[in-house]
Amino acid sequence: MKSSRKLLEKTIDYAGLFPPASHDMETAWSKFLEYREGKDSWLLSHFICPAPKLRELANFAGKSGKTEVPVPLSVLAHRSDNKPEFLANQRKAMTFTNSFLLSKESNSFAIDMFETNFPPFILESSDQKSILQLLSTVDGLLTGTFSKPVNVFYELTLNDLWIDSADILIPAIAEFNESLRLKTRLNNFNKVGLKIRFGGETVDEVPPIYQVGTIISMCRDFSVPMKATAGLHNPLRHFNKQNNCMMHGFLNLIAAIILANTQNLDEEQITNILAEVDGTSFIFKDTSFKWHDYEASINQIIKGREAAFASFGSCSFTVPQTDLDALGLI
Repeated sequence: MKSSRKLLEKTIDYAGLFPPASHDMETAWSKFLEYREGKDSWLLSHFICPAPKLRELANFAGKSGKTEVPVPLSVLAHRSDNKPEFLANQRKAMTFTNSFLLSKESNSFAIDMFETNFPPFILESSDQKSILQLLSTVDGLLTGTFSKPVNVFYELTLNDLWIDSADILIPAIAEFNESLRLKTRLNNFNKVGLKIRFGGETVDEVPPIYQVGTIISMCRDFSVPMKATAGLHNPLRHFNKQNNCMMHGFLNLIAAIILANTQNLDEEQITNILAEVDGTSFIFKDTSFKWHDYEASINQIIKGREAAFASFGSCSFTVPQTDLDALGLI
């Protein structure tokens, strides 16, 4: 079904270096190459690598299997808790990245995504002008490091003050993107988006549906692209016995984002899609995709993926692959 492929193409950023998989570099890289050469390689997008591990990754340059090079990379900066640490960690990430890019081994890779977190403390103690200044500082570091634009995703922590933080960060990102667009008069700039975490080591790290629905709605209203990470191994919303809670599904998430953007859904309608547990409710045809009364054409899916949703990080490729196969979507 053509629409399912367009919806899911290049959605999985492989995060095999991270928990719960926590593979060493050699194992993670070998698995990534195996998936790239498999029949469902079209699902796969970036290899996610922490900035300090780029030099270790360089040891595997040229060992990219039968698939084409360069290999797409997403570089991850170290997490920060405050403003000085945040700025220091971005500079360290660029130092590691610059060293990597100056090596001949870097020709085997293509870094086109950069991920970092926005410390809650900064958002709770700053106004939009201050946030814009920080975005500009990081953009300057990126521009000084990369010869081509990269997509930048800032992780928003969904703590008790999440809505106040979202009210500052999302409009700031939108204003910053627009300022760069007007400055360049092209899309040739480091476009900024929002990253959301859907799970972690504790149940508390699984965001409730209403939070996700609000974030999707806000990002749609401000034309801010989204990326996801953690807790999204399975396509559909389901009960996880190990965590003893309901977990989000990546199919629910992507469908909700695409339909929210193409059908102008309100938050209640968005959360209803996120809450869906019946896979047969998602109907894929050659020319469109449908959930209940809401439908998106192939062209709308393509435009929605380009503008509104990049990908999600997962330490497993086989679990999403197996579940999608069971649903008849691959």
